[in-house]
Amino acid sequence: MTNTNIIIILVIMTRVSKTPLKKSVWNQVNETFAQVLASSNQAQIEDFLQRFLTKEEKGMLAKRLGLYLMIVGGYSETEVKEALKVSYETFRQAKNYLDSSDEFSKFLSKTAKFSNKDKTSKLLRFVETALKAKTNTQARAKLSSGNF
Repeated sequence: MTNTNIIIILVIMTRVSKTPLKKSVWNQVNETFAQVLASSNQAQIEDFLQRFLTKEEKGMLAKRLGLYLMIVGGYSETEVKEALKVSYETFRQAKNYLDSSDEFSKFLSKTAKFSNKDKTSKLLRFVETALKAKTNTQARAKLSSGNF
């Protein structure tokens, strides 16, 4: 994910101040945030985000990432809405954003194709298991045990 995309996602958060920043200040903040992430390794980024984001913001980011990964992964609108409890409008906006941004869409496609050992694949396996759990007792058991 490019730094710009990370910043765009982080801007869509709760508890955002209603007092707008001057454009020059906003640009500097975005640039600094991108530099912090770009100059860090994975462990540093994880630690930074763990301390920097609230529980609600982490949940929102995880849900947003899941939304994009499911769309890129070819899940239907119904499957996405059911698994993530998002509205039609949220799904539509994410789909339109992906359709309008080749770079972002390619990045997410690449991310979604990581090996099964990767956390992203684990997220998609979790979603698939959650979708099956509605009608499949084995899937429910896997979901309950965390072994998906």
